[in-house]
Amino acid sequence: MKTVFKIFIFMLLGTFAACTSYEANQLVNPNNTGVNPNCSAPSNFSVSAFNTTTNSVALTITPSGNENVWQIQYGTTGFAIGQGTTVISTVTSFPLYGLNPAINYQFYVRAKCEQNGFSAWVGPVALNGTGGGGTGGGGGTGGGGTGGGGTGGGGTSGDYFPMALNNSWTYTTSAGQSNQYAMSSMSTFNGMQYFSTQISGTSSNGTNYSTDVNYRKTNGDYYYRIDDVTSQQANNVTSTLTGYEKLILKDYLAVGETWTNDYQQTQTFSNSPMPLPTMNIASHEVNTIDEKGISITVNGTTYNEVIHVKTNMTVTTSTNFMGQVIPGSTTNILNEIWYAKNIGMVKTSNSSSQSSNTNILTTYTLH
Repeated sequence: MKTVFKIFIFMLLGTFAACTSYEANQLVNPNNTGVNPNCSAPSNFSVSAFNTTTNSVALTITPSGNENVWQIQYGTTGFAIGQGTTVISTVTSFPLYGLNPAINYQFYVRAKCEQNGFSAWVGPVALNGTGGGGTGGGGGTGGGGTGGGGTGGGGTSGDYFPMALNNSWTYTTSAGQSNQYAMSSMSTFNGMQYFSTQISGTSSNGTNYSTDVNYRKTNGDYYYRIDDVTSQQANNVTSTLTGYEKLILKDYLAVGETWTNDYQQTQTFSNSPMPLPTMNIASHEVNTIDEKGISITVNGTTYNEVIHVKTNMTVTTSTNFMGQVIPGSTTNILNEIWYAKNIGMVKTSNSSSQSSNTNILTTYTLH
């Protein structure tokens, strides 16, 4: 059972390489507002009318060159570029879900031109509640019509986990181990787009494991999704631990406000010379905004505009063997994450009666 918990906690808090790599104490502008005149802006950008059945709109981009990656930013009407929700797309037409029909929004788009930086922004294209869609175009920061669309999640106070292809973070654990994580691809689950990274390695007891972790943001709500975790046990036995999705941050909540996560997992075994029981894992989390707008010094670097989230987690296990459910144990875990505005997670920690670990940010690369 210890193996399960060690893998589980690592995936949750094993903090997340590449354009130019920056030391954590160097100035980095993740919004990268510089324009490369050789990078062609989209010739047209449209937002469909609001779909009240799916709470979504369809975004359509018309390239003006051979670019094939675009960055979209959207937020409530009048938001400043760099303060909205960022989405990366490698297709010219796709749906955007999780929107709020009661909110008015604006959308911008620009092209990402391989090593040549970004084009000018095109927009804003406005979407006013459940009204009709809008269109913008022209290769600059002007253009755009009015329409309807939005972002869910109750508003946002900034971007506390910048999501873009090839964004990466390197952390050092309290044991001195260095871990790098990069948003190296995109995945789609249930119509939602996620930034994904593959994680693999060896746990402290020598067990090899691998999985994908995925992230998305809808306005001020940040989601974490982990795929099934496969690991190689002794005697060539393969273990599979089912994945889950949960909400890891609500950046618009005030200090003291909370939200909960509940999810179930099972661990099964294959290639075993004898039958092995199925492990059931039930997790309940109470997440609290413990501090907001604070400064924190990590590895000699001071980060401002930080949100500190505390998660009190209860993990209860049981075993299903030959038709009988056998109660297991209950473990209480305290997880803490510090999110710096426009940087991401700068520090994480977890502790239980069995173990504790801290991860601190050492370098990062943002696009």
